Amino acid sequence: MREMKIIFLKEIRSYLNSPVTYILFAVFLLASGWFFVSPLFVAGIATLDPFFTFAPFILTFLVPAFCMRLIAEEEKSGTIEVLATFPVEPHHIILGKFLAAYAIFGIMFLPTLFFPILLSFLGKLDLGVVFSSYLGLLLLTGAMIGIGIFSSSLTRSQVGSYVIALAIILFFVFPGKIMRFLPPFLQPLFEKIAFDPRYDPFLRGIIDTKDLIYFLSLMAFFLFLTFNSYRKWRERPLRLTIGFMFFIILLIINYLSLYISHRFDLTHGKIYSLTPATRKILRELPAPLIMKAYISEELPHPYAEGARYIRDFLKEYKTAGKGKVKLTFIDPVKEDKRSEARRAGIAPLTFTEMGSAEYAVKEGYMGILLIFRDKSEVIPVVEDVRDLEYEITRKIKKLIQTEKKVLVFTKGHGERELIRDLRNFLSEQYDLRFVDLNKDTIPKNAKALIVLGPQLKFSKENIEKIEDFIMHGGNCGFFIDRYRVTTQGFSAQPLPHPMLDSLLEHYGFKIGKGLVFDLECQTVGYRSDQGRIAIVNYINYPPLVLCTRFSSKVKGPESAVFPFVSPVEGGEVLASSSPKSWVEENVYFLHPLYMRLPKWKEKEHKSYPLVVARTDTFHTWKKEGAKSPPVRILVCGTSRLVDPETSPVSSFRFFLNLVDYLMEDQELMAMRSKGFGIHPLKPLGKTGRLLFKVINLILPTLSIAGYGLFRWKRRMR
Repeated sequence: MREMKIIFLKEIRSYLNSPVTYILFAVFLLASGWFFVSPLFVAGIATLDPFFTFAPFILTFLVPAFCMRLIAEEEKSGTIEVLATFPVEPHHIILGKFLAAYAIFGIMFLPTLFFPILLSFLGKLDLGVVFSSYLGLLLLTGAMIGIGIFSSSLTRSQVGSYVIALAIILFFVFPGKIMRFLPPFLQPLFEKIAFDPRYDPFLRGIIDTKDLIYFLSLMAFFLFLTFNSYRKWRERPLRLTIGFMFFIILLIINYLSLYISHRFDLTHGKIYSLTPATRKILRELPAPLIMKAYISEELPHPYAEGARYIRDFLKEYKTAGKGKVKLTFIDPVKEDKRSEARRAGIAPLTFTEMGSAEYAVKEGYMGILLIFRDKSEVIPVVEDVRDLEYEITRKIKKLIQTEKKVLVFTKGHGERELIRDLRNFLSEQYDLRFVDLNKDTIPKNAKALIVLGPQLKFSKENIEKIEDFIMHGGNCGFFIDRYRVTTQGFSAQPLPHPMLDSLLEHYGFKIGKGLVFDLECQTVGYRSDQGRIAIVNYINYPPLVLCTRFSSKVKGPESAVFPFVSPVEGGEVLASSSPKSWVEENVYFLHPLYMRLPKWKEKEHKSYPLVVARTDTFHTWKKEGAKSPPVRILVCGTSRLVDPETSPVSSFRFFLNLVDYLMEDQELMAMRSKGFGIHPLKPLGKTGRLLFKVINLILPTLSIAGYGLFRWKRRMR
């Protein structure tokens, strides 16, 4: 070990005393800083993805440059002859040089920590994802260094070493970039050996043992080749048998790791792991659940990566079920079970591939069938793996429940209509009904009643029906708009609801006047035609409040947009605006191009409640002393959470969480919110954004340059 330490320190000093090292450091840090900050404020999201996505590209060219001299230079200068006379084992020399190169890249990565540190002041970072991304980058770099030192041992020419290393690294890097364009028979092979499919999980916050083994195996394999090509051993016959056996052992280990592996989910909220709610449902299954996964083995990119994830995720269901989940994988193409898949409701995927002379159309499958007793549910095609747990667990709950809870929406007062997908979605989970209070009464067996964005006034008789429902133990949700806002002309007209306001005030709730404006808001694209040229302006639009502050009781997504929302009071706050918000009471014209944002001194900036709720016993306003049983009442200052024109998917999901909260069915909330939403950046002016970009471009480079200058002055003394 002492000899390896001497080699290690010698190489470190050689690197750090060379001006070329600091030039290459500066190139990497400047390029990384540019790719990090360039898209940052355009997207408005706190993420390091651009940096980690770009880093392997520049490392492809930098690693061979750092490694080309490790052995080739000593071969050319003859110093390796002197080294051979010392009592130093060859593996000490190779490992010492490898670790020295690894340490140099670690030093180069250190200044990039300024990126997450500075970004954390502008937005919330998922530290687990940051850690796993750096780990993936270090493992990828280690594999490249192994290739670089092996190439350096093959030739005395540094240029030749660089070219060989670059060619080998490109062999692992390039297929991942063009996977979808490769012939289908090559795609499964390159998905197993290319860097990208192994590196990408780290960027999502997943550390998989099979990916760890892959990168460590590459390092071990190329270090073994370097050991056998080292000059001191060239006079001996290459032990082909030992080399072949070592290669086979690594192949077997990597093959077994595909089937015997463990994943560590480092993401905030464990978005790629089963939630406790799912585990509880599986443990309490009253009878065995049969899961049939109709997944083709030969799928083109990017379906193949999704199919691999589905297989791993379904195995977690089997493990969590503790014997109650029977899992079967079926390939309808290979096993000739296409007709069985179609009868089960599994839809085939069609894709084209290039044959010898023409394009051919082929079929593939990525569907799941769930069978419980005499009932079945199907997911015809898994479209988004982020939604996989929610989709599966929701259907399991549907299979095991004996009776659906009744959910009622009012109609007859110009209420907002649910889009078809949302209506179908709620119908699968609940017995969904729509009641006109002018004609009908609310069903006594209803669990909750929702008033969603009425445009017309409620009569006294309508209010009495609502109160009778509450007095008999029904939960109620009121999603009320204070203004009718048109997105064509951006005009705002007040919507008075005197009877509803009186009812809510009697129960201790109040919907404030005006609209909440927030500097942490959604960015909108507004198109303007200037002659024959159409220009799209991306503008921060304060009336579209970007909410990130949720109560744990509703397990909100990371963010949701509240369009044209009024402040509410009373009860526990379930969602609120940021501290950089204010209320505009005189609202008439809301055009995004002609809005004047107030200065800090002009308005009182603070956080405002957007959704409140209370579970309590309420007194009736009709009869003195009469009380309701404990019921839940929820009030939201907008109904546009379900408006596809102004709200993203995350807002729909938060609305569904509120529905589940009213129905006292909260098991699926955490699953629905996993993987959705964004980490928005805090608002900065033009000067602030420019300063942030300059600091991230200059500070990492200055830090490494400052160290180089300090080291140079010490050597000059």
